[in-house]
Amino acid sequence: MGLIVGRAVIRDVLHGHAAQRMMSHVSMIFGIAPAVAPILGGWLLGWQRWPAIFWFLAAFATLLALAVWRALPETHPPPARLPLHPGALLRGYLGIGRHPRFLRLSMAAGFNFGALFLYIASAPAFVLDLLGLGERQFGWFFIPMIAGMMLGAFVSGRAAGRIDGRRLANLGFACSGAAMLLDIGYNLGVATPAVPWAVLPVSLHAFGIALAFPVITLAILDLFPHQRGSASSLQAFFGLLVNAVIAGVSRRWSAPAACIWRWARRPSCWPAGCSGAGKATPGGKRCGRPRSRRRWNRPRYNVGRRARCTHA
Repeated sequence: MGLIVGRAVIRDVLHGHAAQRMMSHVSMIFGIAPAVAPILGGWLLGWQRWPAIFWFLAAFATLLALAVWRALPETHPPPARLPLHPGALLRGYLGIGRHPRFLRLSMAAGFNFGALFLYIASAPAFVLDLLGLGERQFGWFFIPMIAGMMLGAFVSGRAAGRIDGRRLANLGFACSGAAMLLDIGYNLGVATPAVPWAVLPVSLHAFGIALAFPVITLAILDLFPHQRGSASSLQAFFGLLVNAVIAGVSRRWSAPAACIWRWARRPSCWPAGCSGAGKATPGGKRCGRPRSRRRWNRPRYNVGRRARCTHA
């Protein structure tokens, strides 16, 4: 909710290039948050048990609410306010949701971030299974992604007033398209992805998202000057809806994909014995990768039992 209200407040008090710069600063802060949150959570767990995290969140929310109540005045002018009535709010949402330009801009932002969200939702499979890293090496994925997003937000803020917003958004989508081509080309050209090359396209894609997102958000808010709060909330709803659909579709295909991936990684069996990481048994009857003793912390897929190969 804070991001939704914050967008509307920024557009209420700032205009033009100043609004784009402030929106870019907000994007940088939200890029830092995923990096700071695990560190803070680790400190809290080292100090107290896990319920302390929720007590900290409740205390922080209370302090933030008091600060907003005392220091942040209402930015929406009284003549432009809508009545707080379910019927009026529903009619306003329907009017915004039927606007063709709003739908195009929201879908452009939603699907662009959805490509990155697919990696975020599949981070355990990507880091542990595909890259073969450990449970404490997720930084190989998240640090380049966050760095790309912060750099894109910084460049977007610095370019405000120097580069036209439409051109800046086109540059952002071009970076995302180039990242997609690099990602596909790399994965088609190598047998096993490895760091850092497997995560560099993700960083470039995050850079493109942060470059275009402030421009798209301001364009959406400018479509409805008297309903900026409603437009901001509906934009967030469309983004979450796209992410939910992507997560659902990827979950639907995760089991077959995991099965194919594990079959491709299994050692080859030859008449003379088994090659690869697995070793033939003394009888030479089967081969396979040794089972990990830490199966509890690996992502589980409903792919059935691990396939075994036998000699004729």
